[in-house]
Amino acid sequence: MAEARTRPGILTRLRAAPRARLAAVWLALAAAASVWFVAGTDPVGRTARLTGDATYFHAYLPSLVLDGDLDFTNQYALTGNWYGFGKTELGRPANIFGIGPALFELPAFLAGHAVARASGLRASGFSRPEVAAALSMSLLASLCALIPAFALVRRRLGGGAALAAPLLVAAAGPVV
Repeated sequence: MAEARTRPGILTRLRAAPRARLAAVWLALAAAASVWFVAGTDPVGRTARLTGDATYFHAYLPSLVLDGDLDFTNQYALTGNWYGFGKTELGRPANIFGIGPALFELPAFLAGHAVARASGLRASGFSRPEVAAALSMSLLASLCALIPAFALVRRRLGGGAALAAPLLVAAAGPVV
């Protein structure tokens, strides 16, 4: 005997509507932040650029993918060793930052590397497409982290008020 399909009632549809609106808000935020991040500029230059700690996290990608090692000599020749890390026991330039973010960004970096090569750019690991792709992956992770944060806060505060906390966190982080 076939089961009869029922349409969701009006209450179910009304409860789902706020979720759809929140999803639309999140998608709009993600799209705007992504476009702003990749295409935007500030007084120093392009927004999607390596600065501070990011240079050290990113150095793993060209070193592993392009050089096949963890010797940061040629990476630091391009970016500088701003924090002045010394040498490792093997005599190579040190990098105290973890490799985790680089491994997470690896698929995006590979896509950016392919774009750089196809465009005839110098695909050194630090070309515009390589850096923008890797940094965009970090932005996407930051935005995705807002979703469970919202869900946790919503349990305590309810719908609309719960949206403020993750948005304030986003405004204080790499989204802005």
